Amino acid sequence: IPGLGDLLAPGQRAPRSGHHRPHGEIRRGRTAHALHSNRPNRAEPMGAAGGRVQRACNHVENREQLLADVASKIETNLELLGATAIEDKLQVGVPATINDLLLAGIRIWVLTGDKLETAINIGYSCRLLQSGMEVRTLTGSGLDDVRSKVAALQSWVGGLEGSSKEPALVVEGEALAWAGRPELRAEFLEVCLQCRTVICCRVSPKQKSDVVRYVREALPTAVTLAIGDGANDVPMIQESHVGVGLKGKEGLQAAAASDYALAQFRFLKKLLFVHGAWSYHRVTIVILFSFYKNLTLYITSFWFAMASGFSGQVMFEKWTQGLYNVFFTGATPFALGIFDRSCSQENCMRYPQLYKENQGSGRYNFKVFALWMLNGVYHSAIIFGCVALALWHGSVFPNGQVSGLYYLGSTVYSLAVVTVALKAGIEHTAWTGLSHLAIWGSVATYFGFVALSANLYPHVGSNFAEVVGFDWALFGSANFWFLVLLAPLLALTRDLAWTAYRRTCAKTLREEVMEMEKLQRDPSSVLLRNTYKRMTETVRLLGRPLFRRKAPVPGVAIGLPIISTRWRPEPTTALRTRTPVQNENSVITAIFQLSHWTAACRVPQPALGAASVATVNGYHVMDCIGEGSFGRTEKEVVAVTEYAHGELLQILEDDMQLPEEIVRSIACQLVSALYYLARSQHPAPRQ
Repeated sequence: IPGLGDLLAPGQRAPRSGHHRPHGEIRRGRTAHALHSNRPNRAEPMGAAGGRVQRACNHVENREQLLADVASKIETNLELLGATAIEDKLQVGVPATINDLLLAGIRIWVLTGDKLETAINIGYSCRLLQSGMEVRTLTGSGLDDVRSKVAALQSWVGGLEGSSKEPALVVEGEALAWAGRPELRAEFLEVCLQCRTVICCRVSPKQKSDVVRYVREALPTAVTLAIGDGANDVPMIQESHVGVGLKGKEGLQAAAASDYALAQFRFLKKLLFVHGAWSYHRVTIVILFSFYKNLTLYITSFWFAMASGFSGQVMFEKWTQGLYNVFFTGATPFALGIFDRSCSQENCMRYPQLYKENQGSGRYNFKVFALWMLNGVYHSAIIFGCVALALWHGSVFPNGQVSGLYYLGSTVYSLAVVTVALKAGIEHTAWTGLSHLAIWGSVATYFGFVALSANLYPHVGSNFAEVVGFDWALFGSANFWFLVLLAPLLALTRDLAWTAYRRTCAKTLREEVMEMEKLQRDPSSVLLRNTYKRMTETVRLLGRPLFRRKAPVPGVAIGLPIISTRWRPEPTTALRTRTPVQNENSVITAIFQLSHWTAACRVPQPALGAASVATVNGYHVMDCIGEGSFGRTEKEVVAVTEYAHGELLQILEDDMQLPEEIVRSIACQLVSALYYLARSQHPAPRQ
């Protein structure tokens, strides 16, 4: 087997010619194991060798070195008998999940113990490595050797800036040990961080954890996630910020040592895109709202202290003040933290681009926190100012009582509860019945408490004499209800105006998708418009045969419909049963339906990755057709459509594990959609 001879240690015999076999199985990503035997005329019997091993194990000092010496002597003059190839299949959905993670802006590194060739083939099978990438390897056995190679890689990466090719790096374990030394680590990480894909092979469990630690030290603001399924992945999982363990045939060690345990790798997509995005949104809003609601109420005591000359008098009843965070606003953070969400689960899973807004600290940082706190101070000033102005000349109740300190404090308290509830309603984006119950029920609970306490306190003791009959005085006052309507409106006017401006003139991608969901429209056009780059100049050149990758030649039967000036594609079954292709949005929907349909067919994983790339490339061409940027003539329409068909064939033929009927369906559906869109943009003249 070619390649196994390179793994033989000094003193081992080279494999015989009869052992060489085509290594197609190895190239498919299978793990190879070499089988050796001792020479028949070996002088030392194995029993004596076992005694030497036992003595080395019993040695207290230098045990590892002695064991290594014994092993090197035993494993000398071995004869290679053959090898086995063990297939370690990728789980269902691994290439598609990795592709979505890359679209979400997540950098993926692979740390494996497999040999170099196996690791590269696994990279291609899971679509981390693609045909358009330029792959380099880093191997070496000394510091100077690795240093010179890292310097060459720096020049190589710098030369690819502005190029269409993306760099990918494969690092061997021995070279990683030298590159990870302090004097070379910075240069090595500089190269790795500029590569789209990094694969480290032949690495030990300690090296896996070291790589995670290197990245954490080089990028303090980055969040690392490690996922593995074996005991050798435990150090890496524990070193990362977030550890994910897979429950499988490798055992439960990784799952037991992780923060999250999953059954399959493809479930990582839902963990990040749905639960991760929702949790980030919920945690940020709960933290900000919790500080805001406390400032809104308790800063009013500061304004009262200034108005009373810092007399030390308290305007709130002590029991009422203590129940603010327990009953009257306690359920509101739970409603925001449990029921609120940004986008629906379906769209979060369908469009990885939405996850980019959760990266970084754009939604929770010092600036955002300070603005929320200033907003709470502003609301408290509006509330206290309105009450102070309304009661400047006092107020007389229907029962003859006059307003006093308790009335002032109760009014301010009531306005704070109402304002905080309305603010929660503005920030809440996914209303449910329990959300309404938690937010508006808190306000109702407060008013019910006022009425109940005014009737129960007289029976408790004489210390609550001022509360007797206060419910009729408070609820029967016109000033009170006027302030309940006026003060929250004045306080929240700025919030409403800013929210309306942001969601009208400065909408984020997430807010646009939420708007589409509210209108029950497909958000595909919004997401694709902001994701994919225009290819205007490239598509202009597609009309020339020189720039066509593999354009079909009319009259040559290749098993798929031939695009020519007279060809008119018949709608396939998939097109007839789904959205009619009439405009750009319909084609976008058809392309995404094609991706999900291909995944549902459980086709081989490399073919699934090829189909994913085909749909993306097809969109690029379709996008330019929809914009009409490539030209206006019938000839150019046909040229671009032919190019799309040839591009599909080229990609699908790279992974011929696709069944013929699936190849036919993929090409027919996407090319038919492209053609109908082109005809809708440039209708043919009447005969």
